[in-house]
Amino acid sequence: MFSFPGWVHGQEKLTYLANADVFILASHSEGLPNSLMEAMLCGIASIATNVGSVSDLIINGETGILIEKKNIKQLTEGIQELIVNENLRNKYSDEGRKRILSNHSIQSATESFKKIFH
Repeated sequence: MFSFPGWVHGQEKLTYLANADVFILASHSEGLPNSLMEAMLCGIASIATNVGSVSDLIINGETGILIEKKNIKQLTEGIQELIVNENLRNKYSDEGRKRILSNHSIQSATESFKKIFH
């Protein structure tokens, strides 16, 4: 089943994340998207467009699928691949979560600041 809920927040957002198998961020423009970081932290295999700092989060083929913006063919192929390949979904879920925890958590930021100030 597919769901396109639009803008959600609070408990509603947590409910969607808890029930999701795949997260797709097909933006034309981004900075460092919180929604993608939240999805990856929740262990959701992700597909996103290569805009802004998205490539700091998704390493294509390692932590998720990175596609070019406005490329419907790449998006379609990525969705199909994650639907049929549970092992790949699990890999991206695990590796994506690890990447967020090691590079974008409060603990990793604190460690980086300690190194800068010492």
